[in-house]
Amino acid sequence: MNPARLSAVAATALLATATLTGCSTSVDDASTDYCENLDTLRGELTSLRALVSTDATVEEVADQRSAVLSAYEDTTAAAEDLDAAVRDAASGAYSSFEDSVGGISTDLP
Repeated sequence: MNPARLSAVAATALLATATLTGCSTSVDDASTDYCENLDTLRGELTSLRALVSTDATVEEVADQRSAVLSAYEDTTAAAEDLDAAVRDAASGAYSSFEDSVGGISTDLP
């Protein structure tokens, strides 16, 4: 491979890496949100377990059950957001890579 093509390929790889790094904030934020929601869900489940093993009233258990459901729904929504962020980051990086590589001539000298 000639030096000009090698430089173009190296530049393309660098651009793809930079694109992935640039998108990581969105993925990082979504990941943090998911982990925080998962921790909340664990806490609510622990609270429910503690109530069940005591002399809690049916109303207290029902209220805690509602808190568990709410935490579960928040966690699944955060998981969907994380999935979308990862897909968007990967898609954007691949599109940038294809845009860069598309300009490189495939004719061999």
